[in-house]
Amino acid sequence: MPTQGPLSLLTRLHWCGRIVFACRVSVLSALAGFLLFSFVPQARDLFDDISYGPLPYSPFAWGMWLLFFVYVFLIWAFPVHFAARAILRTEAWMIPSRLRAAVKDDGLGCGEAVKEELAHIRREIDGCIRWTPRILGSLPFVAGFVVFVIYRQRIFTMSGRSAEVLAVASALAVTVFFILSYFAPFLQAGIAPRALVVPFLFGSLVFLGAALSWLGDLVGLPLLAGAIALAFGVTAFNQHFNDLRVLDGAPKDLARRQIEIADAVGKWKSANHCEGDKPCPPALIVAGEGGASRAAFAAATAIGDVLERSKQLPDHNELSPARRIFALSGVSGGALGAATVRTALWDALSRNGAAPPCRRAPQYWFGATEGDAEARVASDWRACLQALVSGDYLTAAFIGLGFRDNLSPPAHIVSGPTLLRDDRAALVERAWESYYDDVVEGRRSWNWNAARRGGPESASGLRRPFGYVAEALEQHDRAWLPMLLLNGTSVDKGTRILASDLVSTKPGTPHQGDIGGRAPLYPAAFDLFEMLSTPCPPAAVVHHACQEAHDDFADVPVRRDGADVRLSTTAMLSARFPIVSPAGTIRAKGDGGQNGDRVVDGGYFENAGITTALDVARALRGQGVTPILLWVQNDPTIDLDDVKEAEAPRSRLDRLAVTNPKTGEIPQFPPRAASTPRLQGAWPGWLQAFVAVVATPFEALTATRDGHALEAAETAQRRLQEMNAEARCVEGDCSLTASYFTFKMFRNPHFDEKADRCRALANVRQQPVMGVVSMSWWLSQSVQAELDSQLCDTRNRQSLDDLMKRLAQRLK
Repeated sequence: MPTQGPLSLLTRLHWCGRIVFACRVSVLSALAGFLLFSFVPQARDLFDDISYGPLPYSPFAWGMWLLFFVYVFLIWAFPVHFAARAILRTEAWMIPSRLRAAVKDDGLGCGEAVKEELAHIRREIDGCIRWTPRILGSLPFVAGFVVFVIYRQRIFTMSGRSAEVLAVASALAVTVFFILSYFAPFLQAGIAPRALVVPFLFGSLVFLGAALSWLGDLVGLPLLAGAIALAFGVTAFNQHFNDLRVLDGAPKDLARRQIEIADAVGKWKSANHCEGDKPCPPALIVAGEGGASRAAFAAATAIGDVLERSKQLPDHNELSPARRIFALSGVSGGALGAATVRTALWDALSRNGAAPPCRRAPQYWFGATEGDAEARVASDWRACLQALVSGDYLTAAFIGLGFRDNLSPPAHIVSGPTLLRDDRAALVERAWESYYDDVVEGRRSWNWNAARRGGPESASGLRRPFGYVAEALEQHDRAWLPMLLLNGTSVDKGTRILASDLVSTKPGTPHQGDIGGRAPLYPAAFDLFEMLSTPCPPAAVVHHACQEAHDDFADVPVRRDGADVRLSTTAMLSARFPIVSPAGTIRAKGDGGQNGDRVVDGGYFENAGITTALDVARALRGQGVTPILLWVQNDPTIDLDDVKEAEAPRSRLDRLAVTNPKTGEIPQFPPRAASTPRLQGAWPGWLQAFVAVVATPFEALTATRDGHALEAAETAQRRLQEMNAEARCVEGDCSLTASYFTFKMFRNPHFDEKADRCRALANVRQQPVMGVVSMSWWLSQSVQAELDSQLCDTRNRQSLDDLMKRLAQRLK
């Protein structure tokens, strides 16, 4: 007979551990959500959403958050609780299947003895069995804990038919969500956007996972792990799932898709009325730092302000408000910002005016609640550009990451005009396209319908094929559109992959030893259209140059016969950061697509876009034009003048150890000529030391993004000063000679009352400290307001003032 005495503490802990393992699906679901909202600012930013109006004044906002808690309960909390309770009611988790078969009642009473022992164990650990499902069911409700506490008794005591009916309703809702996620992802994004999609992500697989877990315990097989491996295996056989989206059919016009640097300079000079020997203004190159929607919004804010200030230049041109900007170089979110700015300028040009193309103020933009919002976006470039990059692109990424990308059959199984073949990167691209169209066309539409549009009639906005700038400029006299320079990183070589309006080579100079009459515009970087084209025959390659791609000093554009690519796809080329977006596959034309490379986020190489900007600056100087650079940053930096108020990365002691007591500066680089510079400390802390094998290389790789950007910025300052040393000012305020300007996000901004629009901020925020600004494909309105307020910082305002004085000059 089994022993009926009380269980020891260790035995109780052992059985409680078995309970947690038996409920592993519920545990993982609840714990993952709890950790996400506790430690990830991007997740908490979802609760700062006032798209439906501010609480407590908006009934739509009350309805949205009520729906959120309904989703949390029905789709997440209840399945977590119900699945755990259902599993613990069985005996499959208590005895391994092989032992269960061995102790079947064989007439000797062994089966009854085991059942009696199990019943005794259940009585001893009854508290753990009862409270584990309850705790798991409570975790998803941490955000609305008070509401959950009020009704927890009803939830926990629900049994019989009521619980079964609720379980069926939850399962039906999950099934509908699955179907919509695969076959109508943008319709699903409209039904459950942003915070509303989170319960589906963490709760929709609980019933299925728990069933597989229980069945696996029953038969003694790892069915849950097998199902996961099968799903991933099916997706692994889909070799074309992560291919870059390209337009079907032949390119529009290979000779006009990209433009020679000399031709681009000629058109820029014409727009600025400085052809021939006339003195020209400096040519501005804007470099946008990476950082998802935050970077796009920062770029839109800075460039929009420059465009508005350009109206005060003496040669203001209604047709080309961006005539001083020669190129926009972007990385990651900065690439989205650059592509959106140029597209908006293109649309404005096509309407024969300098007014912004926006027709409505979207609810996601932080200024949409103001009474004159519609008029502002239609007349003010900064407002329009901000509105164009304020959309919800995160829900599409969530749907792809949580569902579609984990089970995607090969292309020969899935055929026809369906979105099922799109990975999460393509879903984000389509979200960009649809949102841009909604703002510019002035209408609200289901993203699903907009995403399905295809054909030449929809080749507008961010669906427009990349390039063909010369074609647009030829339709207007002295018009100008900035060149796009979007930066990705090659997985195979680790170098840059560029989507550029400029031909990647220029006529060479024999005395410099250029091979075959052409010299590279971007040394050691790949051109996207060259990668998509038919590979050069090995016999035609001489010293890394394809002899068929040029005719002496002349370019042969027909050799770049790769397909056209949408603007949204080229922006995503640069914005493929880990997890959120997969590495993209670039396949060369011919050979069954076996030749090619994979591309990841441009920030792997350098997170500022300055390296490419400097390449173009050298080419401009070779054409007799004075290049200057504006670097738009979006990562909040510690205010060097207010170190005492700023929060240090580690501790106050560490901060004081590296701070100059006289200047209050924290050096970004080790001080020169220093025998032993004081840095941040050699020991990282116990947690990082505990996982140092994994954490240290990852931290170093992440820091390298910004480290390369800082080095590129330092190099750009020196090179621009050297290149422009001989430029002579003949018109305008000639006291300013700077060639490098910045727009930063300061942790401790300085506001004053000198500018009218900044007076209110100066009065309300005497000693402001910037809040946490998350980095994702969604920005809450409060984060947008924080970023926009940086225009009122005295240092940013002074930098932009100096920039405009520089742009008003004429140089020889």
